[in-house]
Amino acid sequence: MQLRYKLADALGTYDTLSIVHDLPINAYHDIKIVFDHSVDVKTVDNSAKARILQEFGATDSLSDEALKFELITARATVMAVRFFDQETISETVTRRLRRSIGLQSDDDVRDLVMETFMIAGQEIGERLGEGELAY
Repeated sequence: MQLRYKLADALGTYDTLSIVHDLPINAYHDIKIVFDHSVDVKTVDNSAKARILQEFGATDSLSDEALKFELITARATVMAVRFFDQETISETVTRRLRRSIGLQSDDDVRDLVMETFMIAGQEIGERLGEGELAY
């Protein structure tokens, strides 16, 4: 819900858009906003590659944090669907976050997904503000 209200506030800044928080059963909506996302967390270990470089004379200047880390990839899609004919526009954004192993926090993932949705939502807002789904 926090995401919905944040995005609604952002879309409400466009003069051509009027934001309604009620469900479609309670109010008329010209455009419905649909959210979709995926999150991938993978552990990266470049220690073997570093050992190969060391065999060729590279120094031991890389720290453990640089060699071993978690890579979080968040992909968010925001779609705007026109009620009348189901005409759809969408924006998909991918963001990545690198964090040290052992510093697992749901806050990191939530913040990354929120940022990704807000960027995609801003793009949709601009397109809607320009009248892309206007009748």
